[in-house]
Amino acid sequence: MNKAIGQKWEDIEQEIFTPEEIAESDLRVAVICKFIKARNEKRLNQTETLNKKK
Repeated sequence: MNKAIGQKWEDIEQEIFTPEEIAESDLRVAVICKFIKARNEKRLNQTETLNKKK
């Protein structure tokens, strides 16, 4: 490890969070990425997506 740079995020993440918390976070990221991909494929921006719910 280069002390000038610090630790890798993955190492710190494992010290701070439980495996369950990491898995939950990874799932949230995956869901959000799917939403973004779907919006991009339909060429919708976030404002248009929110207005369609009304």
